[in-house]
Amino acid sequence: MKKDTRAIILNNDVDERLRNPVEDRYIMNRESKARKICSVLEDYYKKMPLSNATVLDIGCSIGAIAQYISRKTGKVTGIDVDREAVEYAKKRWADIANLEFYAADCLKIPFADNSFDIVVCNGVYEHVTMPKLLIDQIYRLLRPGGICYFSAMNKLSLVEPHYNIPLLSILPKRAADLIMMITGKGKSYDVTAYTRSGLKKLFEGFKAEDITLNIISNPEKYRVTELSKINFIPVNIIAAAVRSFYLFLPTYLWVIKKDER
Repeated sequence: MKKDTRAIILNNDVDERLRNPVEDRYIMNRESKARKICSVLEDYYKKMPLSNATVLDIGCSIGAIAQYISRKTGKVTGIDVDREAVEYAKKRWADIANLEFYAADCLKIPFADNSFDIVVCNGVYEHVTMPKLLIDQIYRLLRPGGICYFSAMNKLSLVEPHYNIPLLSILPKRAADLIMMITGKGKSYDVTAYTRSGLKKLFEGFKAEDITLNIISNPEKYRVTELSKINFIPVNIIAAAVRSFYLFLPTYLWVIKKDER
């Protein structure tokens, strides 16, 4: 969540939430992403009916994605290091019985091994200091045969998606920090991303499937509303363009599965 959006939402009285247009727009955007996530889970999670699955949402913020997922699944638990956002989420979605929130560090998640059927990790790994430890936590928490929906920024993205600065994530750290200061975006560049091959190595121990192209090729099936803005271009043309620039996509979408044993 962007800092200015966060400030507006969290400074608002939760009881007046429906009168807050900033929050309404934010939740609509998050629910759009949640529909895509649920479509992926419905297609890739086969161990039991999705309605019975227990889900962990890592980096839940104010719970907009978690609350939508809870409509389709069993119990949903959201965690975030932002305690203020978590407290807001608890109040905002207090009437949903199968939804709970905890303030927790995603590198030290306070749940027992094999606690969840599904983990959602949407745009989180690039913001943590030790991504491998995050992956280890996901593996530990998933039950055998469980899956994780993993949305991951690409280091080779031509335009850095968080700050919209061309080639920022490709630059050496000192150069990236300097660009951040020159552009007034911050004192340093605080994002650590991997290439596609680096992500594959990060997922060692899982059965990892890059589903990005499948989702782009089937926008209706996976509720990809972003493509509706360019619906005058045939899907096969978009897919061909994506293949041509695959190494430089801003984000990759993965399903990583824990072994059944």
